[in-house]
Amino acid sequence: MPDVIIVFLGVNDWASGARTGDETRILGGESGDFDIAYGLMLGKLKTNYPDSEIWCCTLTETYISKRPDFKFPHKYAGVYIEDYNDIIRRVARENECNVVDLYGNKVSYDTMDGSHPTCRGMDAIAIAIIRTMGGTEVKQFIDCEDLLRICWRKR
Repeated sequence: MPDVIIVFLGVNDWASGARTGDETRILGGESGDFDIAYGLMLGKLKTNYPDSEIWCCTLTETYISKRPDFKFPHKYAGVYIEDYNDIIRRVARENECNVVDLYGNKVSYDTMDGSHPTCRGMDAIAIAIIRTMGGTEVKQFIDCEDLLRICWRKR
């Protein structure tokens, strides 16, 4: 049984135009509504792992360090990323889960292609999650120069 479950999903739904309830796009499958699917997923996690702490991450901006001309599309397939984040925040609250608000905290991460993180991108995501989960207790460890040097070393 995991102590903690971190949920960071929804990018493919957003990029594919899965419905948010405010438009008519459909992804397909049993449920085309992102909020319903997200709620079902959280419900299953809570049923299968009742003692686990669940943290849901909002979707956030990305960049491609090897392509400085890349512009992050805040609207994709007709839907704004913040529409998905509102759903993630709401459904997490409804299911008594915690939220790591990557978007609200303006966390941006490096990617290979605009969505899939590089090693540096994963470091940025991990540090943001640890900051949120640990609060002020982890600040001295996360902000130390040794950790930053390790995390941002050339790979």
